[in-house]
Amino acid sequence: MKYCCIFFVLAAMAIINFGCTVSGKNYYNDSVSGNLSGTEVDLQKFKTPAGDRTPVILIHGLWGAELRDTAENKSRVWGDFSCFAPTAERKFSAMALLPDSAEPAASLAATGILKSTEVDFFGLKFDMANYSGVIDLLQAAGYVPEKSPLPENSHYSTLFVYYYDWRKSIDENAAGLADFIEEKKEYLTRQFRSCPKHRNKDVRFDLLGHSMGGLIARYYVEYGKQKLGSKNDALPQRSWDGAGNVRKLIMAATPHDGYVDILRELVNGVRFDPLAPGFPAEVLATFQSCYQLLPDVSRQTVRFAESGQAVDIFDIRVWKKYQWGLLADTEYNNKLLARMFPNLPSQERYAAAAEYVSGLLDKAGRFKLLFSRPLGVVPEPLKYYRFAAGGVETNSTLEVDDKTGAVKVCATAPGDGKVTLRSAGFEHSRKENPLICSDTYILDGGHLGFMSSSLFACNLALVLYSEL
Repeated sequence: MKYCCIFFVLAAMAIINFGCTVSGKNYYNDSVSGNLSGTEVDLQKFKTPAGDRTPVILIHGLWGAELRDTAENKSRVWGDFSCFAPTAERKFSAMALLPDSAEPAASLAATGILKSTEVDFFGLKFDMANYSGVIDLLQAAGYVPEKSPLPENSHYSTLFVYYYDWRKSIDENAAGLADFIEEKKEYLTRQFRSCPKHRNKDVRFDLLGHSMGGLIARYYVEYGKQKLGSKNDALPQRSWDGAGNVRKLIMAATPHDGYVDILRELVNGVRFDPLAPGFPAEVLATFQSCYQLLPDVSRQTVRFAESGQAVDIFDIRVWKKYQWGLLADTEYNNKLLARMFPNLPSQERYAAAAEYVSGLLDKAGRFKLLFSRPLGVVPEPLKYYRFAAGGVETNSTLEVDDKTGAVKVCATAPGDGKVTLRSAGFEHSRKENPLICSDTYILDGGHLGFMSSSLFACNLALVLYSEL
């Protein structure tokens, strides 16, 4: 009996290591090297008076908000993780992002940041922290969450969380962030007017974006609510529409140059742990955001196995040839396409899917082009900061079989287990780097876990509290 219990505990611990297929075990890693490993940072020493600090907006990354079925029982479709395959597969299928023309089986909406994940291991339930650690860290540093009681001598909340439907396009979620900031700006303006000390104070925010959240924050600052558009539209111009509302943009583990694992997942699906049910590639391939996280072709991180030439992963002909994602000839995909295009005959659905994916790839290509442009002069007093982790071997290069289209990893590089240091830092030389930041901080740990480390807390506090 004793060994049986040990087995179940170890199995459950393996399952809740929630990350990508190969290096998911490092996702929550918050270790630091050498003598720093035992260091505890007393954030109280960094505190400034609560009424003097610039409010922070936390923006999560891909998979980072809970999704609920708002049409029926408001059950959490994403955020509760079951190891019972039929239950997991039913929820996975419900998460498909269908075209506007389709009749959705469930109306899903983001209803809050994913503070923790509940793991159901055949009746044994465990909670795994997600963004609760970062929120706790900011609270320990003296930031007051929205809707929490205000401390004495404090007149306004200083910690806000922007949660969004991470399946949708980055520009759409940036427009949502713009509306969110305007709403919080109105609140703060009212609070400032009621306090003589802050009556003439400008309302600005510090944005802390994790992973894809950093891209959304950056898009908002540089392009505001402009849409990416499609093939026949002019590209958005960098107008700095959001810059007037932001003091500091802090991007943590943000894949400025994309990451290769997202292509593997779009082709093969995601298995968050070897013991867990797989997330279907076809469902993932309906998520608009995933295409925008693909790596830039010019970086040659996806190559043909025989020729070594770069694969144009934004070319619909490649997806058609190898039947990737929504173009797979599988029974599961045929059922999904019937949901996506219910008004079309079955023989026309493949062509409709190809056109749909082509539009997503084109939009993703436009996004990559925008973010490859040199940043130029950043309007004062706005400043950019980067946090990245480099202590975990991370998939960096993929090979595509020329005949079958099978995708496999052929090289790794320093990173956080999901995003390479190169992508999070977007090169390190001013000559090649279109994104010049005031400071870049390189830490150890996994993609989400390094944000819970004491070293991250120390450096984040220094960034937030400087030049108040």
